[in-house]
Amino acid sequence: MPSRVSPGIVNVTDFVAAHAKKFGSYINYIDRDEAIRIDHFDQQNILSVDGYNHYMENPKKSSGIFTDQYDHLTPTQRVELKKQFTVAQKHQSVMWQSVFSFRNDFLAENNVYNPKTKQLDEAKLRDATRVAMNDFTGKMGMTHSAIWSAAIHRNTDNIHIHVAIVEPQPTRERKRVTVEGKHGETYQEWQRKGYVPKKILNHFKAAFANEMVDRDRSLARISDLIRQRLQPDQRSAWRHQSSLDFAVRYQELFKSLPRDRRLWKYNNNAMKPYRGQLDAMSRNYLMRCKPEELGEFKQLLAQETRFREALYGSGTKEANRAQDYTDNKLH
Repeated sequence: MPSRVSPGIVNVTDFVAAHAKKFGSYINYIDRDEAIRIDHFDQQNILSVDGYNHYMENPKKSSGIFTDQYDHLTPTQRVELKKQFTVAQKHQSVMWQSVFSFRNDFLAENNVYNPKTKQLDEAKLRDATRVAMNDFTGKMGMTHSAIWSAAIHRNTDNIHIHVAIVEPQPTRERKRVTVEGKHGETYQEWQRKGYVPKKILNHFKAAFANEMVDRDRSLARISDLIRQRLQPDQRSAWRHQSSLDFAVRYQELFKSLPRDRRLWKYNNNAMKPYRGQLDAMSRNYLMRCKPEELGEFKQLLAQETRFREALYGSGTKEANRAQDYTDNKLH
């Protein structure tokens, strides 16, 4: 049995209501010295474990707070950020916290971290965080209402990015929830919703990974090959193949297809009986007429699949995504 491989990047996200003690603690430490902030990290952090199920201990080193606009904050900017978080709490905003954690070898393979010199490309991680946060706030409908702050933390063996998000002018709906008091009593109160759909979290992680590793050029080329280069053209249309066998099979398949051409879509259930024939004819056509393009496509697809296997790992709920990606592109 193959050994289980942990994902290269994991993301964990949670939220607390405005009255939560750790919301207030996070605000209190925004404008404090960085050494003090990391010493009291446990008082601000709402995530008990990272995505690798490692306990979220206080970091040994922090690069300091950064935001969507600034790589490093001046004392004045820290005070202003603290004011905005305070306003958000006063207006009963939810505070979301999210952590991106990494396998160091995954970072090394993608030229983000040098394990020998301990050099970390923090600029690349900040840029990836910003792209991911734009995706997250956009899909959550908070593009114009959310603010966030983040910091890169390093422990002995792990590198993390911690992000905190609030809305100074909240847009989340309220719901009635049961709350436990200090002495064990329970009561009802209205709180804003903080739930983040799984689909949004998946996009959140993917946006981060694609920016950090810069897959745009490779993905664009794969898309171009599928949509343009591998498509039949006038000089090599299927019906004009020199192979008599191919022409016969083409005509037989054409005559057997449903009369209603609106059903002629590969993933339509009505086409299920014909997919095997379609796949075989597609391979035949590509090998005959587009051998160079097909070779390039397979090479790029293999590279992308290996990247996704490293990203999602094996033996996890996300492990099948690499193969799903390959299967989808091949069909």
